[in-house]
Amino acid sequence: MAEAVGSVTVAHPTRVAIDGPPTTGKTTLADELAVVLREQGRDVIRATIDDFLFPRAQRYPRGEYSAEGCYFDTHDYDALNRVLLDPLGPSGDRRFQHAVYDRTADTTLSPPFTTAPADAVLVFDGVFLMRPELIDR
Repeated sequence: MAEAVGSVTVAHPTRVAIDGPPTTGKTTLADELAVVLREQGRDVIRATIDDFLFPRAQRYPRGEYSAEGCYFDTHDYDALNRVLLDPLGPSGDRRFQHAVYDRTADTTLSPPFTTAPADAVLVFDGVFLMRPELIDR
């Protein structure tokens, strides 16, 4: 996988999505890929969809165990695009935030912006990453 990532040539950070159902090893795979890429000398930005949740009071309008709610109401894709994916994309300025939400504290975050090197790699894990709102970012 690291070899495939290394073969990508773009003028902005390479963005790698590790998608899959809950508890299938996405985070483990993403963490291990990040280690290998760092060992190869790459700057790695490690992020997860879980840091782009809506606050608990907002994300369960259909019930906590609703499949539709999980897909439509759980994550703040506007914020994800605005502060992470778009800045690291072809037209972005590479100034990004890796999170907007702290799940443990159930509170929004506003970490400082960081500027990524043009040859950095974003390794991003989570559920439903291949959805229409994200696929062309």
